[in-house]
Amino acid sequence: MQGNVATDNTDISYNISDSKADKIDKAVCALCNYSPALGSVFVQHYVHGLNYRNLAEIHKCSKSKIGIQLSKAGGFVIGRATAIE
Repeated sequence: MQGNVATDNTDISYNISDSKADKIDKAVCALCNYSPALGSVFVQHYVHGLNYRNLAEIHKCSKSKIGIQLSKAGGFVIGRATAIE
């Protein structure tokens, strides 16, 4: 997400090419448009570093449901990023 999203986690460093980062940015944007709920969980976990317990409290669901949502969101992002040329 190369500086496009503010993060509180100063331990994160991005070591991917601009081309790959652009594909991921587009895929995450597509996820957020397709399902704002999945996009929110994905960004909160992978950008802001919230763990399953914190996400479950915020979204008022179980940690296992968060795991399922992150799996679906991750699959969507991977699929969309590999389809973008």
